[in-house]
Amino acid sequence: TSPQPDPYPGLAAGQGILVDADAASRLVRAISAATGKVLWQMRLPTKADVIGAPAIHGDTVLVSDGVAGLYAFNLTNGTTRWSIGISNVTVAAAICSNFFCVTSFTATNYVLSCRSLANGGMLWQAGFLGPIPSPPELTDVNDDGVLDVITLCDNGFVYALDGRNGEVLWRYQHSP
Repeated sequence: TSPQPDPYPGLAAGQGILVDADAASRLVRAISAATGKVLWQMRLPTKADVIGAPAIHGDTVLVSDGVAGLYAFNLTNGTTRWSIGISNVTVAAAICSNFFCVTSFTATNYVLSCRSLANGGMLWQAGFLGPIPSPPELTDVNDDGVLDVITLCDNGFVYALDGRNGEVLWRYQHSP
């Protein structure tokens, strides 16, 4: 992967394509896993020293500009599907067939947002008092047929959030 400032390292892979985001050039590149040739590249519009780690699901790749926006591209040809304003994204998105979860921070707390994969629209969000150091995991913990969100928080807890509305299903204190 291209040199990137911490905490934004990352490379994503899916459908025989690798996606890398280079902070220095602001380029998002899709590379054939079979040949190593660049399939497409896209320059992100913001000017900053950071760039988010990409995430892939199906034919969609998500990447944050690290400062003010999140972008969805077609994996195979780089066409922009949508972009939304979201500041200070901290880790790669957790992504599934119809929604994704992304973490960011404000002046007062850390936020986990669940958004529509179709258009980036907000479905729900939950606030936390500590940083969320890694992408959430998506799994159905309550057997309702909907993927729920498991997230680790630097406040010493692991949280299970209902995928339908973000309500806390349970929390586990892993360190006092």
